[in-house]
Amino acid sequence: QLLASLIQMKGHQTQRLQIFTSLCSFEDFCTKLKDIDGVLHLLVSSLSEKQHVGSAVKLIGALSSHSIGCQILNDNGVLELFTQLFLSSSCGDTATTQTILRNVAKSGCDIPQVSLIVSCLMQDMMYENSKKCEILNTLVALVETVPGSVQEHDLQRIVMQQFNTENPLLILLSLRLFAACDPNVLRNIYPQLLSAIHNMLNKPQLLYPEIIEAALNVIYNLSKQYDLSDFLKKTEMIRF
Repeated sequence: QLLASLIQMKGHQTQRLQIFTSLCSFEDFCTKLKDIDGVLHLLVSSLSEKQHVGSAVKLIGALSSHSIGCQILNDNGVLELFTQLFLSSSCGDTATTQTILRNVAKSGCDIPQVSLIVSCLMQDMMYENSKKCEILNTLVALVETVPGSVQEHDLQRIVMQQFNTENPLLILLSLRLFAACDPNVLRNIYPQLLSAIHNMLNKPQLLYPEIIEAALNVIYNLSKQYDLSDFLKKTEMIRF
């Protein structure tokens, strides 16, 4: 009765969104809640009101934190609305929106316009220096779900440039992104990528076990599509 009253109540929209954000972060609550349609109605109506968008997106974030919530978002068209908001840049704080994208990708949801989202995140990489690791983390999750969703020129122009930084985490995430790509996307740049990896593995300051593993995953990914025997012989990669 209390939940029914909360759903049907007029006004106090922000407070009601906050309450359901707390409750919906628990998978058991979402499993047992009979009137999920009432919560979704509150959520969807709030997404169209500028003053409530931030709170509504946090509710989506709570739902995306577990598999039942992701299924609810997927089955009721909320992901499509969220995608439209994300692409219009009116989707609240980037930390929450990118957490949602990572969560729904890892849950195997069908993300509408995923290629366009990836392209937008690539552009953000060029201007958001302090958020590059977070953006790359999100890109890895999306491309692991849809390996062909990334453009070759973005990989060459933006991601490959991260190998020139001194930040090991940026380099690690960039390698993980290349390892997640469909090898066909890399057909014109894979020799350049292999050369960059070889140079990288010759730098003692970058020989973290995680970076070595990620580099080998990229090589393995490429070997599924291209003959790398000359590269392996010249670099003595097997010996390394």
